[in-house]
Amino acid sequence: MRTRRARLVVALGAVLVVWGVAAGVLAGTAALELRETRAQLSATERALRSTDLSGARASLARATEGAGTAASRLGSPLLAPARALPVVGDDLRFTVRLSERLHEVGAPATELLAVASAIVHDERDSGGVGVVPVAYVQELTPPLRASALALRRAVNDVGATAEHGLLGPVLDVRTQFLEVAGPAAELLEQAADVAEVVPGFFGADEPRRYLLVASTLSELRGSSGLLGSYALLEVSDGALRFGEFHDSGDDPWLAREVGGPADWYVERWSRVGALRHWHSANFTADFPSAARTVLQQWEARGNEPVDGVILADSRTFVGVAERSGGLDVPGIGTLEPHRVQEFVGVEAYGVFDDQEQRKAVLGAVAAATFTELLALLEDEDVVATAELLAGLAREGSVRVYSVDEDTQRVFDQVGVGGALAAAPQEFAGILVNNVAGNKVDYFGERRVHHEVSLRPDGGTRARIEATFTNTAPTDGLPDYVLGPTVDHLGPGDNESLVTLVCGTGCQILHAPGGAPARGNEAGATAVDVRLQVPAGTSRSLSFTTQTPHGWQRRDDGGIEVPVRHLLQTTVPGVTYTIEVRVPRGYWPVDLPEGAEHADGRVRLDGHGVGDLEVPVRFARLAAAGGS
Repeated sequence: MRTRRARLVVALGAVLVVWGVAAGVLAGTAALELRETRAQLSATERALRSTDLSGARASLARATEGAGTAASRLGSPLLAPARALPVVGDDLRFTVRLSERLHEVGAPATELLAVASAIVHDERDSGGVGVVPVAYVQELTPPLRASALALRRAVNDVGATAEHGLLGPVLDVRTQFLEVAGPAAELLEQAADVAEVVPGFFGADEPRRYLLVASTLSELRGSSGLLGSYALLEVSDGALRFGEFHDSGDDPWLAREVGGPADWYVERWSRVGALRHWHSANFTADFPSAARTVLQQWEARGNEPVDGVILADSRTFVGVAERSGGLDVPGIGTLEPHRVQEFVGVEAYGVFDDQEQRKAVLGAVAAATFTELLALLEDEDVVATAELLAGLAREGSVRVYSVDEDTQRVFDQVGVGGALAAAPQEFAGILVNNVAGNKVDYFGERRVHHEVSLRPDGGTRARIEATFTNTAPTDGLPDYVLGPTVDHLGPGDNESLVTLVCGTGCQILHAPGGAPARGNEAGATAVDVRLQVPAGTSRSLSFTTQTPHGWQRRDDGGIEVPVRHLLQTTVPGVTYTIEVRVPRGYWPVDLPEGAEHADGRVRLDGHGVGDLEVPVRFARLAAAGGS
């Protein structure tokens, strides 16, 4: 009996030893596979940064295979007992799940890179200068969408895994994956959305027509600058052709107002003539509303309906000139990049005394810009061209409106639509409309300070201060630039209608001139203040706001304050300071890039234009380890 028992024990021990060796080999081999997978993913990233699509595809394929092999080995029945153990089992099950998701994402992503690589090496005629390759975009759409769906499933699945029970290194992997894959999934989803609407926008199904409008930032408007030169852009199956540029100032004011895009627009902006002429149509900060008004006026003048509006401001001229090495303008010669902004902003008004000649030249600069931009579509450095266009869209220098609602919804989501997009959050923007009738905004400098305090009820209270400095001269430039065009101003003086906008449900507690009435600007709360800034002086305005739901409680007991500030697109840009006071009992964590913590505040200083998002996070002192 004892001998039989001893043999049984020895046999069981042998089985355990064999199982342990086999399980150890499987786990060890899987670990090697995962390390190799990570190395191949890094190689994929490096190849993409150098635009080596073939190399990226090969590395990603190896990473995908490695993740699948690791998932298979870690999911082996031999490791079932280990997966049932506390802690170690949690780590194993999570690693299997992550490996499986990586394998699932890798297949469509590899296909996407294969299609992209084939397109790059395709010798088909793309149609020449001024052609958007819609056929290529259509080929990319299915793998883009499949990759986006797979990565989103992976993010949701990994995010649903409980953090409790995971050891430190595994928990770090989970955190790193979500930090990288979450934004990547959103980016892929947006790219897929854009790819689905771009072919139709550029006439893949039927010819389209758009108003191509150039605006001048020397005379500011709530969404861009004064709408100056314009042309008709015709597109068919990706081929673009625009006609002669005209000056909008030559179009007479309409005798009767158009209907307007919405009641709030009519209420706020009919008083400045926005329903009768383009020059006032974009006093609003919401570009889609301005574009709809422009199209109403276009048809009211007896023109055939068009499919949308594409706007580019004078910063676009500079960006295209920098990318191409200059603008070749008939009758002027080559405008070097450093001269473009000054030429279109002020110089052209002094060079040409004849108004018609000046308008023709400014139209020629706009035509040269768009001609060069079309040529860049065929440039070999696709990445540089894409970065230029993305940068111009991000800063609000290029805005696009489509009458097709689905297409416009995508444009708004990716930020090229120019919608004000008010939301129930801590949000502010200072927007200027020039009412002096001159070009003095070219010389305007601006500094804004947005200081936020948290209220116990989940709301925020903010002080927004804006300082405007007018560096314009009082002589040496034509009256068309310096003015005065109104009796109460002198040469170089500026007068503006300054609008503060804040988030949905926001209350404006204080504004210059007394307690203001609450107004509606495309869903945002708004107030207008008239401001004069004589040449060579500065003036400041201060506002106080209160916003419900300005911050959110996180699952871990911390606090998140998603601060947003809209920096108006101007010639020199806007200098800004965003400050959030640290609430008692909390400590700032995960500071936004460039931000600092000092004197009980999180502070971010910078200079730029466009929609600025500043997510500020706080953890409880005990959790953060602060003091």
